[in-house]
Parts: sequence; C-alpha cells; structure tokens
Amino acid sequence: MDRRKLTTILIFALIFAIIGRNLTFLPTINLSKQSENANLKEQIIDLTKNQHGLYSIYFKNLKTGEYFGIDENQIETGASVNKVPIATALYYLAGKGKINLDEKVTIGKDDVQDYGTGSI
Repeated sequence: MDRRKLTTILIFALIFAIIGRNLTFLPTINLSKQSENANLKEQIIDLTKNQHGLYSIYFKNLKTGEYFGIDENQIETGASVNKVPIATALYYLAGKGKINLDEKVTIGKDDVQDYGTGSI
C-alpha cells in the first residue's frame, strides 16, 4: 500500500511539473545571483542621471517575470500618454500597407484634444 501511494504521488508531481511549465500565471523563481536585466538597469540609470527633470521607470520581462523599477512609485503628471496607442496603431497600419508613414498630414482644429490631463 505504501509503495502504491508513493507511486501515485510521484506521478502527480510529474504531471504538475509538466503542466506547471505552461501556466504563465504562476510566479517564476530566478535562482541566479546576477540579474539578466541588471546591466539594462545600470544603462538606464547612466542615461538619465545627468538629464534635467524626473524619471520614473518600471520594466518587466514578460518571458522571465523579472522586473525592476527606478523611482517607480513617484507620482508623475500625465503628458500626452495618449500618443502611445496612437503611434502603435499607426505602425500597425503601416505594417499592413494601409498608410504611408512618410506622407504628411495636416492637423485641423477639430483634431486637437483640448481636455485635461491628470496624475498617473
């Protein structure tokens, strides 16, 4: 009976180990002493340390789950953050051949967003 229980436990452990590798919502454990992204963090710090203004940076590697932040809890005023999805859509459409990024476009008065901004 004890051998049967042990065999069952080992089989379930093996199944969970195989399935667990494909469950992306589970936390990943990085046992390496040196972070893969430590060099990236140092490069960003070097780039921003002599610049005017304040910078808040948060980085997460979506494959490994590893992350770091530089003043990531500092409250910033939103400054045209809406341009990010617009630029993404433009690059997507250009990739599909539906627009030409070299073409000049005139912005009209009705095209301008004139409502506020907030803290993010």
